[in-house]
Amino acid sequence: EELCRVQSARECCAKAEFAAFLRMGGNLHIGARQSVAISVVTENAAVARKYYNMAKELFGLSVEIMVHKKQTLKKNSVYRLYMPMQERIVDVLALLGMANIWQAPTSPAPLVKNPCCRRHYLRGAFLGGGSISDPENAYHLEISCNSGEHRDFLIDLAQSFSLAPKKLERKGAYVLYLKESEQIVDFLNIVGAHQALLEFENTMNYNPSIVFN
Repeated sequence: EELCRVQSARECCAKAEFAAFLRMGGNLHIGARQSVAISVVTENAAVARKYYNMAKELFGLSVEIMVHKKQTLKKNSVYRLYMPMQERIVDVLALLGMANIWQAPTSPAPLVKNPCCRRHYLRGAFLGGGSISDPENAYHLEISCNSGEHRDFLIDLAQSFSLAPKKLERKGAYVLYLKESEQIVDFLNIVGAHQALLEFENTMNYNPSIVFN
């Protein structure tokens, strides 16, 4: 929720973050006469609201929000952002490296030429597919991607900030993760979660037994 309140000062940074979020879990829908729509799903209302607003501010897109309950015991709400075919959808496709919808997306490297954009790209990726455990129990931050290529791109991006994420595959997902508390603190600082960083450090200080395990 803290990251959802962080605003991008520059348009290039906002576009990098928006592109990262869509790459994490976006779907392309191709209809009759090659009409194209884009959708993306999140279980967090604040995340849905953030990228709904960004789609409008960056591209003037018309966006529909659909909400439904998961068919599980917890019955959590799922938010689906749907961007139907419209004039500027082609600009979003270009941002995603999908000017040709019949080919695999090109590398997002052009979006992160500037260090400021790298931070925003990591933020969008985390909000699109990341999680962090309660530090009172264990130190673990991970980002789950739908392709090994994008996971490896994020690892390279993290390494440019002196982070050292590890990787694994789990049930068809490509995961990068951090388990060292200092690395997680550094990641939170990079993506702009400064209040969460302080709370994380306070928990570390109150739980010295965890730090040395």
